[in-house]
Amino acid sequence: MLSDTATSFQSFIDVTSDIFIAIAYFSIPLELLYFLKHYPTTVPNKYKSIVIMFALFIVLCGLTHTFNALHLSINTIIFTKLSTAIISVITAMALFILIPSVLSFLSYAKALEEEVLTEPEPSSSPEIKAYLNKRRSNINPRWHVAIDYAMTNRRISSQQNLVEN
Repeated sequence: MLSDTATSFQSFIDVTSDIFIAIAYFSIPLELLYFLKHYPTTVPNKYKSIVIMFALFIVLCGLTHTFNALHLSINTIIFTKLSTAIISVITAMALFILIPSVLSFLSYAKALEEEVLTEPEPSSSPEIKAYLNKRRSNINPRWHVAIDYAMTNRRISSQQNLVEN
């Protein structure tokens, strides 16, 4: 009798855990996609595919837990696990290839942010705006996101200083 109670309790914990894990796995990709949709310039197009691959990988992990909780057929669970394994390996390989590029982008953005922070605050005069646009046009377009990132951080930093003073 005691072993039946322990078994049903363990089964309850197993199914409940799978349900909560699945809920988390389904919410994370939604949050990632929300971020991409509402802040499209934050992630360069080159890196959006890896975010989508992460989302797909996480959804497949969630499906595995959902199918386990629903006690679906072993073939369905095996197919889901195989799909998860394939997208996992592809995502890992893509990350391995993209990480040097991401690190290069981030170090350029950081260097640019430091350069922007040491420059005097630009005024709104048309001459300065024209100069900044000309300077921006001479930079490789792939770094425009880094420039925007640095300028946004500068504006936020300036606003915080005004609030503190």
